Amino acid sequence: MHWLPSHQGLEDLVASSAKFRTLTGAASASAAEAFIFYGGVDDAPEEPRALISGEGASWEEVTAFSVEGSLILSIEVPATKYPTGTTKEKFAHFLTDIDTIISEMNTNGRDGTVNWRMTKVVPMVGPRLLSDQETVGDKPFYVASYMVSWT
Repeated sequence: MHWLPSHQGLEDLVASSAKFRTLTGAASASAAEAFIFYGGVDDAPEEPRALISGEGASWEEVTAFSVEGSLILSIEVPATKYPTGTTKEKFAHFLTDIDTIISEMNTNGRDGTVNWRMTKVVPMVGPRLLSDQETVGDKPFYVASYMVSWT
């Protein structure tokens, strides 16, 4: 099956986002890939990250090599990245960051920065703050999950 290229394409698109690189402290897109995981993570690093899951390829891609499918993209940012302000202000800052990441991914896929073009982004979960009880680590995370499709 040809699922891995789909994951790598979305990984390249996430890593191309200047906002994602800023959040992770990565100096380049290739450095940002260290903060992008497939399927999930075994531990809970205290840093922003992106999780890519799903099969990715449609049956057509597997049999006819067409480029279409969808994956789930979750972006998680520790609440400690937003240390000042009210709860509402911190959440608004996270929302702005997520909007910027998605917008940059869209632009970079359309202008040729990355050879992987999104056609639809559908919110799945959140954005929301995962409480201490819901996280694997000892600090809460902001999280937003999307179904990202391409054709």
